[in-house]
Amino acid sequence: MTQQMHSPILVLADQAGSRLTSLARQAVTLAASLTSGDVVALSVASVPDTAALAELGATRVLHADLGAAGHSSVVASDAVIAALGTASYGLVLVSSDYRGREIAGRVAALTEAGVVSGASSVSFDGGVLQVGKTALGGSWSMGIVLEGQTPNVGISSGIIDEAPVASPASLTPEPLAVELSAEASVIEVVSSVADEEECVSLAHASTVVCGGRGVVDECGPVRSLHDALGGCL
Repeated sequence: MTQQMHSPILVLADQAGSRLTSLARQAVTLAASLTSGDVVALSVASVPDTAALAELGATRVLHADLGAAGHSSVVASDAVIAALGTASYGLVLVSSDYRGREIAGRVAALTEAGVVSGASSVSFDGGVLQVGKTALGGSWSMGIVLEGQTPNVGISSGIIDEAPVASPASLTPEPLAVELSAEASVIEVVSSVADEEECVSLAHASTVVCGGRGVVDECGPVRSLHDALGGCL
């Protein structure tokens, strides 16, 4: 049976609009399974999705309201570094999308910590943090041991099934002051376009439902299935 660490785990809780992304939900679930300590969610959204965070096991929420600039990986990584100063964390979890990989890499470089992206599994056994990865379409697997400074791990979709905790905590976002680096200070968001797609993206989907050709006008069963699984068509 997988052991649990006692140190708190920091999770970058990405949101799409007002809701946690699918990968962020998995990251919080994973953190809750890995530690008996606090699961600390870091939100850079204007309004943190505290209901979902509590449901999935977060016990604290750090809130850095950075406006539109928070979407930048450089600005968000400054927020992660600021959050690392609030406790002695055993692990940082981020989404392994393009932004998450940049954040994990920059945080690891500035804090002289280990970093792994694209993790397909994370476990804590015998006091050692172990990360699994696959390559070549899953035909090759590897195990990586992370030691030293607080490691940064980017998780792949499907690493764990989302699961609500038995006793959700009552969460009140705690303001987090972020000192922006010189690189982050020069970033200006000129304009942005909101993603109007309400369903999970294919890249982040835990389950993919495929329909055959010629079913555009008769896709009711497919639509019912993806709705039940939380997907999209």
